[in-house]
Amino acid sequence: MRGAEAKRVTAARLQVDLRTVFADAVVEFAEQDLFRVTMRDGWAASGSAIDDDDEVSNQEVERLVAAHAEDMGDNLLPDDFIEPWPLCPTHRDHPLQPRTVRGRACWVCLSDNSIALPIGSLADG
Repeated sequence: MRGAEAKRVTAARLQVDLRTVFADAVVEFAEQDLFRVTMRDGWAASGSAIDDDDEVSNQEVERLVAAHAEDMGDNLLPDDFIEPWPLCPTHRDHPLQPRTVRGRACWVCLSDNSIALPIGSLADG
C-alpha cells in the first residue's frame, strides 16, 4: 500500500483504541507528516518517516502502528489524565505495552506474553 494509506490505517487503529478512554480523541497525520493526537484538553504531535508516495509493506504498517502507539503512550498522553492504559485484562494492575507479535501490532502484557490484543481492537472487548 502507499504511505498515505498506511498513515490513514495507523491513525484509524490508534483512534479506535484511544476513544475507549477519550471519546473526543482525533488521531491523524496532519501537515508536514505530523502524527497528531487532538483531545478536548489539547493536542500533541510527533513526526513520521513515511512519505505519502512510499510503497509500504503490511509488515511495515504493523511496525508503524506499534511505533506510534508507543510514541503516543510515552510522549503524547499526559500521565495525570489516565490510569494505566490500556489496562492488562488479566492482571488489572498495569498497562499493556505496544509491541509487534507474530507480525501484528499488539498491546502486550510484559508479565505474560500470551496476552496480546491487536492494536485497534480495544473497543471490541
